[in-house]
Amino acid sequence: QLGEGRYLGPAFVPDGVIVRGLGHHRTIIDGRDECAVTLEAGARLEHCGVRGGGARIVWLPKVVVRLAGAKSTMLACHVDGHVDIAANDARVTSCTATGVVSTEPVQRAVVARSTFRGMQWDCAIELNGGNGHVVESCDIADVLEGVRLASTVGAVVRGNRVRARWWGVRLIDAESTVAAAHT
Repeated sequence: QLGEGRYLGPAFVPDGVIVRGLGHHRTIIDGRDECAVTLEAGARLEHCGVRGGGARIVWLPKVVVRLAGAKSTMLACHVDGHVDIAANDARVTSCTATGVVSTEPVQRAVVARSTFRGMQWDCAIELNGGNGHVVESCDIADVLEGVRLASTVGAVVRGNRVRARWWGVRLIDAESTVAAAHT
């Protein structure tokens, strides 16, 4: 349990450890120019504000949190930047962020009930490769593309509210994908 205050990172959360703050306005983890938090297998980050990742260059992701271990989870965090999903069965739930990206093919990533705000030229949720992804009940605005799935199989994208300049949901070389009920 982290108390109220600003903690300097980068922080590495080991396998199975839960780091819980007092809310994103009260508990802040700052990575300065680096990724602020890396979560290993089964680790969780809850109720924290997270910033860092260095300066953002145009539309390129500014990675602030990295879900590096299988079944790592973020819950109710506010991220000033992007979340990088780099492991199977990772979850991002009830968070606010600039976006979520996967830098490598992962299996069964879940992004649910989260809010994303971009800078008009970026993509809020970008999952590259893998299967079984779920993007559900998210609110996405101020982006070029809301959700982009590339080379995925069996993904489900449903119940999202998307306000994008070009594509709400863009599927590139995706198989057996369900995209339904978007506003």
